Amino acid sequence: MIDRTRWKEEIRSTLATAYGLDIRDGWKDLVCDLVDRIEASGLRWQLSRVAEHFGGLSFRTVIDPDDVTQAIIDHAEDRSWYICEKCGAPGSWDLSRGWAKVLCPPCYRLWDEESWQPRIGNLP
Repeated sequence: MIDRTRWKEEIRSTLATAYGLDIRDGWKDLVCDLVDRIEASGLRWQLSRVAEHFGGLSFRTVIDPDDVTQAIIDHAEDRSWYICEKCGAPGSWDLSRGWAKVLCPPCYRLWDEESWQPRIGNLP
């Protein structure tokens, strides 16, 4: 089980690449649930990257996943389109200011050019 108070450190320690975790805290439960479900299944796998891609969550694995692992990954990626990437509340996909985002109404209202500048590498 992933310790959700230290989730980014634990996920980073299992990734195949040093730059493999590039998401905000709102998707913490999606990522932790995915890792917990796959590890509980006893299937052989390793994540290489967890990132936002066109506004949704994207998982990449080192080897091609089997059907069960792929179904768990697909479920998490599908759910990400309806969960605010910033806070985890119900949200919706939007394309504005040249960026695709999934945000809840309060986070969307707070989004400004200074606080949401796109960054290269791992997000805090």
